[in-house]
Formats: sequence, C-alpha cells, structure tokens
Amino acid sequence: MAKIEPSASSAYFRSVAGGRKFSHSDMTPEFVREAEILREEVRRAEGGGGMCHVMSEIMENRHGWPRLSVAYLSPDGDVICAAHVVSLLPDGSIIDWTRDQFGDGHSISFVGAHSPEIGRYRPEFYEDFHPGHPEDETGQLSAWLDSYAGAADYDEQDRLRVEKGRGWWLDDLTSFDEFEARQLGYARGEQSAFSSRL
Repeated sequence: MAKIEPSASSAYFRSVAGGRKFSHSDMTPEFVREAEILREEVRRAEGGGGMCHVMSEIMENRHGWPRLSVAYLSPDGDVICAAHVVSLLPDGSIIDWTRDQFGDGHSISFVGAHSPEIGRYRPEFYEDFHPGHPEDETGQLSAWLDSYAGAADYDEQDRLRVEKGRGWWLDDLTSFDEFEARQLGYARGEQSAFSSRL
C-alpha cells in the first residue's frame, strides 16, 4: 500500500545533505523570480522539458547543494514521477526548481525538512536501490519497507498512467495543459508567454 513517510524522507535527506546553508526566509520573491527566469531560459535553450536535472546541476555548481534523484509522489503516496531531481539543503530541506511541471499549483518550492510535504519526495527506488535491498547495510531505506510493493518506481509510474490516464493526480488539468503547451512552444523555438510575465 502506497503512503508518504515525511519523517523517513527527512531523516534520509539529512543523512546525505550538504552545501551552503539556506532557509525558508532566503526564498525571497527576488530569488524565486531569478530562478524562474533561469529555468525558462534553460527550457527554451533545450527545446522544452522539465529540466530538473539541469537546474539542480546549476544550483549545485553555484551553491554546493547536492542533486538528489527522488520520486515525486501524490499526497496518497502513488508515484507521479519516478525520476525527479531536486537540490538538497544542509538541514534536509529541498528546493524543487521545476515543480510547475506537475500542474499542481506550484512553481519553485522550498520544502522544509519538517514539512509534511517532504514526504511527497523520497529516494527513487529501482532494482538496485530499494527498501530491503541487501546493499542497504545501514538500514537507511527500511522506513519504507511497509509501503514498498516490490516494483521499481518507473514501473509504478507507467502502470498508474496507463490505469488512470494523463494527469491522474489532478482535479483540474489547466496548469498541466499550460505547462505542456509552453514546452511544445519551446520545442518549436517559440518564446514563452510565461517568460514575458516574469
């Protein structure tokens, strides 16, 4: 049975965190605006896409915040995105530079280590990295044993898309449709209306 485990995510993230200190109060409107502009410039240059890996790499180079590959989960713990990359802060908080791609009303998100939302991010599980894997000698992943069904996250993600349809986690697809339209525009080499609002 899928579920989110905020305390497990927080503990795991703290165990692998690093980089320059940053707190929610540092997430000023100016900081967010600069990051949004950069994100859209990256997407335009790359011809569209979420670009979580590129944004996290840029921020790792600028601030020393390690990149962390996670699964992005629904509030119920089902896998929306099997391979998503965020920046990991020293206290175990994260910054999700591309959360807008999921259409659930966020742009760039600071998710505090003690926020219930941190449970929507967890280590990405695949064949060689999952709860109960023999190489997890420290038991770092054991907190998820009860909710791990034995399938890799990408298999779960694909199953849910087939079973429930496009944007299955959303009640309203408007933001999701807008994101996808912007990405299609970038693929065609068009300027984005989003960029002009910044």
